[in-house]
Amino acid sequence: LKENPQGFQAVKINTTNPIRRPAGRFTTTLTNQDLHRIRTGFENVRQELGPEYDIMVHCHNEYDLPSSIGIARAVENIDPKWLEDPLPVAFSDSWVALKRMCRVPLLTGEKVEMPQGFYPFLKEQAVDFIYPDIAFCGGLTGVMRIAHLASLYRIPVATHNVGGILLTMASI
Repeated sequence: LKENPQGFQAVKINTTNPIRRPAGRFTTTLTNQDLHRIRTGFENVRQELGPEYDIMVHCHNEYDLPSSIGIARAVENIDPKWLEDPLPVAFSDSWVALKRMCRVPLLTGEKVEMPQGFYPFLKEQAVDFIYPDIAFCGGLTGVMRIAHLASLYRIPVATHNVGGILLTMASI
């Protein structure tokens, strides 16, 4: 068993690491070589960490639909916890198509604003998890409204936070 003094049970990794691109920038359609590198990189991580770790695959809203489908299929065998933000932030029919075309759980929401921004994702069942950030979605009241709305559709909520101690405590 691997030594884990901090007790971590999950890791989030950017898809841009294996293809050596900066994260958070919209990119052109990925090549087969790019997808192979992503598959190999994530398979290596799974092999090293074993099945007891959750691996989240992070995309930063930077891919088009064909690339998002390709990434989902490339990481499918590692059984990721979720594929995060593969498509641009705003809801579109591409989210529905991606959900239909892949077997990995999808998550979005860190940049989605207010409950009405989450509604189409929930109504269309385009994601498996939502990820509101208290700083963008209307504060505590907004998070509570979003969580209530998500409960109506039986979609789990995880909170996103890259803020300081106050946002961390509010998110908790």
